[in-house]
Amino acid sequence: MTVPTDGRPIGFWLKLVDRLIDRRLEASLGGLSRRHWQVLNVVRQGRASQAEIDARVRPFIGSEGTTAQEVADLQQRSWLTSGTATLELTELGTNEFARLIELVSADRTTLMIGIAPQEYASTVSVLERMARNL
Repeated sequence: MTVPTDGRPIGFWLKLVDRLIDRRLEASLGGLSRRHWQVLNVVRQGRASQAEIDARVRPFIGSEGTTAQEVADLQQRSWLTSGTATLELTELGTNEFARLIELVSADRTTLMIGIAPQEYASTVSVLERMARNL
C-alpha cells in the first residue's frame, strides 16, 4: 500500500481530481463540458425528461441546478430531440456519442495508469461509505 507523504487531506485530492477530470473531458470533448457528457449518458440509456436528467446528475449540479442549458446546446447541435416532453438521442447524437465514448475511454485509461482494479474498487467503496456517513 502506498502511503501519501505530503500530508494533504482527502478534500484536497478529491477537489483536485474532480477539477482535472473536468478539464480533461472538456479538452477531449471539443467544446462540450462534463455536464453535456452526463446529459448524453443519461439520455443514451433511454428517453428522459429534463427533470429526470437533472435528478440523475444532481450530485454534480447541486440541489437548485439544472442541465437545461446543456440540453438546449445539444438540441441546437441536433444531437437530442426537441419539442417533446422526453428527450432522446437523434441518429446524429447516437453517432456522435459513439465517437466521443472512444475519447472518454482513452481518458479513463489514462486516469487508471498504475491503479489496480482492486485499488479502484476499494477507493470507490471507501468514498461511498464516507458519503453515507455524512
